[in-house]
Amino acid sequence: MVQSAAYAIWSGARVIFHFMLHDDCGNGPEAHDAFGLYRNPNPAPCYPSDAGARPAAAAYRLVSTHLRDAKPLWRWRSTNGQAD
Repeated sequence: MVQSAAYAIWSGARVIFHFMLHDDCGNGPEAHDAFGLYRNPNPAPCYPSDAGARPAAAAYRLVSTHLRDAKPLWRWRSTNGQAD
């Protein structure tokens, strides 16, 4: 999460988002491909759980807090000494 956000910012992305807030049904319980930032709530139709946060939720929070308005150093450099 942190690395991909840093690469996106370095590449010039203005917005970063994560595809799923909660898990979806994925391709079934054996596929292990439900990758939400939070587990599903208890009444969910697929994989009901405790709606707890996964480690990626903390990483997303860290990125949105500490990389907000970040500008790569190479973008601050220019031939005349001013930011691009």
